[in-house]
Amino acid sequence: MQKQVILVAGMHRSGTSLVNRLLNLHGVHIPIDIEYKNEFNERGYWESFEVQALNNKVLRLGDSSWFDLRKFSPVRQSREKIEEIEQEIGEFAKRLLAQEFQVFSIKDPRICRIIPWWRSAFESCGAKVSAIIPYRHPLEVAASIGNRDGFSAKYCLSLWLRNVLDAEFATRQLDRVFCSYEGILSDWPSIFCEITEKLQLSSLHPFSEVKNQIDDFASGSLKHWSFSDSELEHFAGSDGLANIAFKYLQKFEQEDNTSIQDQFDVIREVFEKTLSIHDELNYQESRITSSGNGIERAFDARDQGIERLIIDVAATKQILIEKESVIYSLGESIESRNKEFSDLTEQFESLDVSYRQQKQELADLRVHFKTISNDCQAIVNSLSWRITRPLRAIYDYVHMVPAAIGRLFSKLM
Repeated sequence: MQKQVILVAGMHRSGTSLVNRLLNLHGVHIPIDIEYKNEFNERGYWESFEVQALNNKVLRLGDSSWFDLRKFSPVRQSREKIEEIEQEIGEFAKRLLAQEFQVFSIKDPRICRIIPWWRSAFESCGAKVSAIIPYRHPLEVAASIGNRDGFSAKYCLSLWLRNVLDAEFATRQLDRVFCSYEGILSDWPSIFCEITEKLQLSSLHPFSEVKNQIDDFASGSLKHWSFSDSELEHFAGSDGLANIAFKYLQKFEQEDNTSIQDQFDVIREVFEKTLSIHDELNYQESRITSSGNGIERAFDARDQGIERLIIDVAATKQILIEKESVIYSLGESIESRNKEFSDLTEQFESLDVSYRQQKQELADLRVHFKTISNDCQAIVNSLSWRITRPLRAIYDYVHMVPAAIGRLFSKLM
């Protein structure tokens, strides 16, 4: 049966972690190195650091990053360097698909920019590739990223456009599902039904079987920013493209057809033309901002790592104390067993001596029996025994007749 890989290709802060975890609860296998979480994603990211590292390698081929507005292109790199990264992604795909699971999903927002690389790797391994594209109100994404990374709202809206335009275009030949962040939070069962139908997933756990787990994971407030469509339409820092693209994404969710794709092509063409030197300068400024925030987050992560190490050391010390107690108990048990073994050894040696004595006595009895047997045979073969044979017969007869007469009388009586 052909294995299937779902690419969860959504813009940063748009519910990709939520979707990937919900798929996992339904039985989809996700590669995950560690259940990492922080103040920006309290329920965890549910993604593989290895996938993220591979995506960063690919983006660096084009002197790019996750917050680059420019169209990704690695053309300035040598073919050997490109093939090296392709081989790394291919090896990851082979290792993933070698597992016993039937349906997999990988998630990292950077995938939006480089879907063809992952599609090629998985299809080369014989897997079917499909896509889920979670999307969220552009201003909510801008507010979340601005809070986390310090980028301006205008820049974040352009970044949102770059990712959703790239993801939509690269998945046109795949079975795919568009789902809004609002819909995921408010009506996941309906979205899951659409996913299973459009992506032809028949082996997953139905919602009724995992409802409690999903309710536990998605309970509470997962949404910290909220904006209306009207606010997006009148947002001063927008050229209107994000608003138009957001409306067409909502149409994609209702019906995926070439007419809407054509409209997205127009938006993409206008977007590419509006990218200017000013946007390039904004990108370089964003790199500096991101680096500064990254250093600050690195120190925070270091402090958190030290705290975790202290906790781990304390836990390890407690484990060692418990292990030492177990080892001491085992030592006492071993001493007791050694005493039992020593007693058994003494018993065995005593039994061995007795066995050897009885074996010698048996050998002596066999010799004695052989001697008596030879003596008896000599008597039977002697002349006197043959001469007295008639006398022995008469003797036996004389003793047999009275006994026979006695039995006869007893029967008559």
